[in-house]
Amino acid sequence: MLTWGELERLIAAEIDEDTLPESNGVSSVNAALRTLASHWAYGGIYNATVTNTGSLLMPSDYLQMHGVRAVGEGLLMIRYPSIPDDDDDALGWYEFPSGTLHFVNFTGEVQVFYYSYYPQIIDPEDKNLIIPIPAWSVKGVLLLSSAYMQFPKVISDSTLNQFNTGLDSGNPEDIPLILAIKFLRDQYEEEMRHWPKQKRELMLPNPRGTYGRNR
Repeated sequence: MLTWGELERLIAAEIDEDTLPESNGVSSVNAALRTLASHWAYGGIYNATVTNTGSLLMPSDYLQMHGVRAVGEGLLMIRYPSIPDDDDDALGWYEFPSGTLHFVNFTGEVQVFYYSYYPQIIDPEDKNLIIPIPAWSVKGVLLLSSAYMQFPKVISDSTLNQFNTGLDSGNPEDIPLILAIKFLRDQYEEEMRHWPKQKRELMLPNPRGTYGRNR
């Protein structure tokens, strides 16, 4: 599997440098990984206990729901499409607002399956950190990381050249870096176009054919 050390070397080669910029190298890669998740997310499993409050706050890497399993019952829980307005004894849940799950007449251990953002690079010195992105997405991450790394230079060039004229001016359309970033973003989009966007589906909303817990 791809490690942070390997990905770091690939990106450095992509921008034709020995190392990534200290100022925004890692943050740019993290931004690229977050953007990739909009096309193809990572999969997370959250083991938690639902208490008497009946609600559960999802982890910070949460993106979208997939399903919930009641551990004790060994059953996939149903998903209410909206807030239930009755006292049906269902083994189910609903989400409101995004990232907060509410459980109907249930307490106990659950396994929450969800689509998530990719793990972020916190310690750049941890070269063995696994970067769990699909192999086909590596080139896209290289391109997008390279684009994000150029942003501070655009601001700098725009400020330094604001009193120039013509092709030397600080107007955005006159800054070559803007064209470079647009090129890299376009190349990223072209790279992603070759790979279908992830279909994020909920597990069967009513896997047992009934809403009743004991039916």
